[in-house]
Amino acid sequence: MKHRILMWILCLVAATPLTAQDTGVRGRVTSASSGNPAEGVSVSVKGGNKGTATTPGGNYSIQAKKGETLVFSGIGFVTREVAVTGPTLDIALEATSGDLGEVVVVGYGTQRKANLTGSLVTLSNSTITRRQVTSTSQVLQGLAPGLTVQQQSGRPGADGASLRVRGESSIQGNATPLIVIDGLLMPTGSGPDALNQIDPNVIESVTVLKDAASTAIYGNRASSGVIVVKTKRAAQPGMKVSYNNFMSKQSFTALPERVSSVDHMVYSNEAERNRTGNPAAVVFPQSLID
Repeated sequence: MKHRILMWILCLVAATPLTAQDTGVRGRVTSASSGNPAEGVSVSVKGGNKGTATTPGGNYSIQAKKGETLVFSGIGFVTREVAVTGPTLDIALEATSGDLGEVVVVGYGTQRKANLTGSLVTLSNSTITRRQVTSTSQVLQGLAPGLTVQQQSGRPGADGASLRVRGESSIQGNATPLIVIDGLLMPTGSGPDALNQIDPNVIESVTVLKDAASTAIYGNRASSGVIVVKTKRAAQPGMKVSYNNFMSKQSFTALPERVSSVDHMVYSNEAERNRTGNPAAVVFPQSLID
């Protein structure tokens, strides 16, 4: 009997090396567009029940066999499957565009886009910094459907752009949308001035809320729409330096030809007589013209 038990133990020990054992796989997940570490990305073994998530630095560690497939999925990224070929596996994930699983800023929090009933549009940092402009208000021009940006002035660095969400919302009242920066409500009517105080390079995302369903949390100040700005935060310890230079020059395309002071007074008197129908009506007396 003892010999039989010993034989069974030897068989089990001998069979153990034949069973495929898991090996530790480590790596780092980054964003393909920015190169920044991707935090909170789910890493799992395809067809199995093993899984983990990336750290704030984008690092992960999971037990997997050589030849198995790891599935990388995260909010805002395209899901990617990669086969295990060694103990180290670093990958870069592409960002999604318009994914219903994406988390967007709504009111004072966040929500999955698939659960939204309101109308909004979100612009990422990569979309914003792709354009070289002198002010943040100009960045939004032509990028957000339903948002109209009109340049009112030609002053360099102070274009005086007006922002309108879905057109004019009032005849006499203020039609400028409410600006919310990192959860702080800007003063009424600040509009582009509040946006232009922010460097476009430090903006993480801009969300434009366009209808009553998405702006209701802000009350009557949001009757003309809301523009929610979220600035960047440190992703991991250490210093990161980036440089972006842009130089522009503005000049007149055409200068109007102005009349002389005497011609101005003569034409003004003529216009006054045509307006009133009185041949003797004048704006400037003849003695002054003489």
